[in-house]
Amino acid sequence: MITVLLKLLLAHFLGDFVFQPYKWVESKEQIGTKSKYFWFHIGIHFLLLFLVTSFKVSLIPVVLSIGISHLIIDLIKIKLKNRFSQIHLFFVDQALHLLVILTAIGVYFNIDWTNLLQIQDKWLIIILAFVLLTYVSGVIMKVVLSKWDLNHFEGEALDKAGWYIGVIERLFIFGFVF
Repeated sequence: MITVLLKLLLAHFLGDFVFQPYKWVESKEQIGTKSKYFWFHIGIHFLLLFLVTSFKVSLIPVVLSIGISHLIIDLIKIKLKNRFSQIHLFFVDQALHLLVILTAIGVYFNIDWTNLLQIQDKWLIIILAFVLLTYVSGVIMKVVLSKWDLNHFEGEALDKAGWYIGVIERLFIFGFVF
């Protein structure tokens, strides 16, 4: 069932980082559940969860529990946006999503957690590492650096250049280590 865990993690990171444009994040933060992008985001999560589990009927409770909890966690994050810093909310939000995935897997499957890195899961681990190194780490760095005013550098090109340079650097490091 480690394969299912890795697939669910991949679906989460794709849904929260790869298939959620910044425009959607801004819209969700400004108008919350009234934003059509909030509901697109939740729909994409459900779709990805169903896709990675190959629409298996036995996994429907896992998909529903993760998808519904994602909706609830995001709703709570929106409600708390004015009470806590965006940095704290971001990390708590991600930690809760990951905890839900691990809990759902633990409840529905008897997993031997010591065999997390089995050989047959090698490609899923590589794909997950790729997503984490490219999209997830870039967003994490943006959130962490958001407390400093970096707006005195003008132009979209500079923002994109830094993003791509960071992604390429992390991919090189990953490639050399691998």
